[in-house]
Amino acid sequence: METLIALEERRCRSLESGDLADIEPMLDPRLLYVHSTGLIHNKLELLEFLAHRIRYRAVQREGLTVHCSGDVAWMTGLMQLRGERFPSGEAVASTAFVSQLWVTAADQWKLMGFQATRVEDSVWARSHDSRATK
Repeated sequence: METLIALEERRCRSLESGDLADIEPMLDPRLLYVHSTGLIHNKLELLEFLAHRIRYRAVQREGLTVHCSGDVAWMTGLMQLRGERFPSGEAVASTAFVSQLWVTAADQWKLMGFQATRVEDSVWARSHDSRATK
């Protein structure tokens, strides 16, 4: 489980830096990626989108839980991101609840499914408040 959380953290840092060469091998060829806006991408479409349509400046995760069963893992948690669209420079910001499907082959985990559902920003704030009181 720690391996997957570390991999997700690396994916988030690579999104922030725009390091698609690091992100690409994390993605399963069968990837189905559903953004909180409803936009749907496969692996190649997502990489093209990240290269030419959006730049994430901050990608944060909170409350990650991982459930493993053999070669499959399901990860859930909150995600908050900020960035801008190309070429307009329009600001992008959202808070979402994310479900991810990770699969492993040859001891290498890959992201196969990603589904983000937008939630109110107050959900993020409450998660920080509850963490601070523990």
